[in-house]
Amino acid sequence: MIPPLWVAGPAELTGALAQSCRRWGGEVRVLESSSLQALDPAGRIIWLARPDSTSPATALFERCADLAPTEVPLALPDSTASLLVLPLVITARGVLYAEAIGMAGEYLWQPEPLSDKARQILYRFARGLIDLSEPLPPGVYMVYFTVICGAVRFEKLIPHPDRTALVTLTSQRPDLFCCHWRCALGLPVVDLQVHRPTAAAFVGDWPDDLPLRAALEPEASLDAAAGLVLVQAPTLQQARSKVQTLLGETDADAGR
Repeated sequence: MIPPLWVAGPAELTGALAQSCRRWGGEVRVLESSSLQALDPAGRIIWLARPDSTSPATALFERCADLAPTEVPLALPDSTASLLVLPLVITARGVLYAEAIGMAGEYLWQPEPLSDKARQILYRFARGLIDLSEPLPPGVYMVYFTVICGAVRFEKLIPHPDRTALVTLTSQRPDLFCCHWRCALGLPVVDLQVHRPTAAAFVGDWPDDLPLRAALEPEASLDAAAGLVLVQAPTLQQARSKVQTLLGETDADAGR
């Protein structure tokens, strides 16, 4: 039986985590700041925003902010991403590394194409960051890197799944929100796999006909709370092309 959970943070993130937990039969309550004093002490709060300053995760966030920007010994001249996000899943048994997420403007995708050597360099760098801290609370940590003219620099560490993690709702099994609440409860997360390459885009104002066009695309979905269009495909290139077609945009808009 999954114990009751409370989740606090932006609506687009709390909604994703609550939906994930409820699929497994869990009970979730989304908290407003005014609700914090009314908590049942038997429950747990999962923060999808910066927690209080006593948390080791917050201390690591602040320490990493002091380190940025730090150059990473890695060149990615062929990458179309301006940001790379490496998700870490810290479990009771150790650290799991998810496939990197690429981002350019309002477009994002998983997996970002990387060689095994590039992955290992990013893994070692990220592991060095978490080793700076006392033992961290189990959960998902998002490590951000900028990519400028192929040069890679560490940018920041976020101690919870954030907006970029939304792409994993269709690309990864288990998705990062599922990983986060399972880790918080001490439940196992054994492996992370890309289920199907996914590209997505945050859309400020949806065209009136977008819901209809998305409904006609078998592997497209819309996240209204986040303003996000997601498309799966056999290959990443196909997924990115389908997102552009749905939005009526070009390769340049998607950072290609």
